[in-house]
Amino acid sequence: MRFCPNCGSQVDDNAKFCTGCGEKLMQPAPAPQPQQPQYRQNVPPQPQLQYGQNVPPQAPVYGTPVNNYDYGQMQEPPKKKKGKGLLIGAAAAVGVCAVGGGAFLALRGLGASPAQEFLLYQKEALVDQSMKQMEENLDRLGSGKFTSDMTLSADVSSDNGLVGSMVTGMTKDSSVGLKLDASGSEIVLNADLNLMGSPVLDGVITYNAGTAGFYIPALDDTYYTADLSKMMQKNGIDVDLSKVKLPEFTGKEWTDILTDYTAIVCSAVNDDNVTLEKKEDFTLEKLEADFTGNVYTWQPTEEDIQEMLEKLADHIDEDEKLRESIYKVADPEVVDMFARASGEDSFSFESYLEEGLKNAAQQIRDNAADTGKELVENEFTWTLYVADKKAKMIKIATKDGAGLIIEMDGDKEKDYSVAVWSEMSSDIDVRTSYTKDGSVYTGESTTTSSEGNVKTTFAIDESKKSVFGTPYGTYDIEMDALQGTGIHFEVAESENGGADHIISMNNLSSLSEGYVSSGTITLNATETTTAELPPSSAKTQDITDWDVNQLEDLFMKLGQSLEQNVLPNLTQAIGF
Repeated sequence: MRFCPNCGSQVDDNAKFCTGCGEKLMQPAPAPQPQQPQYRQNVPPQPQLQYGQNVPPQAPVYGTPVNNYDYGQMQEPPKKKKGKGLLIGAAAAVGVCAVGGGAFLALRGLGASPAQEFLLYQKEALVDQSMKQMEENLDRLGSGKFTSDMTLSADVSSDNGLVGSMVTGMTKDSSVGLKLDASGSEIVLNADLNLMGSPVLDGVITYNAGTAGFYIPALDDTYYTADLSKMMQKNGIDVDLSKVKLPEFTGKEWTDILTDYTAIVCSAVNDDNVTLEKKEDFTLEKLEADFTGNVYTWQPTEEDIQEMLEKLADHIDEDEKLRESIYKVADPEVVDMFARASGEDSFSFESYLEEGLKNAAQQIRDNAADTGKELVENEFTWTLYVADKKAKMIKIATKDGAGLIIEMDGDKEKDYSVAVWSEMSSDIDVRTSYTKDGSVYTGESTTTSSEGNVKTTFAIDESKKSVFGTPYGTYDIEMDALQGTGIHFEVAESENGGADHIISMNNLSSLSEGYVSSGTITLNATETTTAELPPSSAKTQDITDWDVNQLEDLFMKLGQSLEQNVLPNLTQAIGF
């Protein structure tokens, strides 16, 4: 880790911008190679770092002047200098050792400017947790694999005579099962259909680096395979599907990118455009709470906004991390291949992306001055209200009123409330409150708009999540638009393994014209899979080189087998 020469914030070694103040950082020089010690060299033991000492002794603290210090590498401490910096450094060290993680708050009082405090309070209140959740979700999405055994079933009730009893009977003991094992360029999917307790149809679909296959034993005990690339090439479409695979990326790659852009936006915040008023009274209107504290107001100049937007445009122009991360999600070679297959022979995804990013950057650059002028003319302000060393309210406004207000109260680790609303639109009004006990959150969220109200009551455990990343717990939803229909959603451990995702709805008569009074849909999903390839005893037939007539004959034969062997059992099961 290294430190920002402007504000002293700790930053990643490869960061281009400070996340604390937005300062552009010089890239660190390569670390010197360690020298091999001489035989019998007597090296004195190095002091061990104590808890909280994650910085070199000469590292700056907020408010300490910094001159010509190389933050890119760890060096021997310079000779100690007397003065204010020493006193602040000693106080910071004592604070770190005494209160550990709380030292971050203590450092503010040791010299952070109003502009730095304006950013840090909001980073703690809004940014840190959001970044963590985004990183976790993207890690799951970008793992390049997904495995699960999933079973979907339903249970409905009806008071509508014969039709109602038929609907109820058809869903009882019926299910659709999917067993999926997907990793990279390989996929195995087992599917089965059960109706009213009787198995109806099952099969296997496979894909391996461009070769697809299907096996439906009830229709034909043959495993049919085909090289899709060759089949498409026979029709004049030049593709190599062996290159197609599930994308792999990490959440940190994307949160690092977002952090860089956030830091650039924050660079427009400086000591000249942030004012601080102390011991001001203010009210959280929606949360009905009164406080006395500090009020920070950011009112940038035209030049501040123009300079920030030009930095943003320059970074988009040269942001290799963004380009590399996009290429991990959408492989240029694969995209180009499909573009050629659709007739776009000269298409290049890399050129297309580069042109799009350059155009976006140039548009930002061209509009930078006008944007700055427009914000100033509309008397744009961003106001932060702080009490008890915590952000309590953020108000983003123009001369026409506050377009966005965020109110916050309580302790995130115990009980907390948030309200998001607007003075300029009745469609923005969301209030959430919860109590926290360990990893369990219990609370409610209400959204009010011109379309009606939505209220969600929840009790969830963040330490337990299903294969889809959904926390275990209960969610009860009431919506005005559903005319009194209540929705209960629950994620719970299943007796059969995995997690049950259960959606229950009541008072459905008005929505289903009386056919269904209530219903429950359950999706059971496991973390692992029992998906299997077709049995070795099955006959294998490669149909890559078959002509159109042969393929038509095959599917006609499968259709006839379906009609003769499956449909009679199906109609018998449902009582027709």
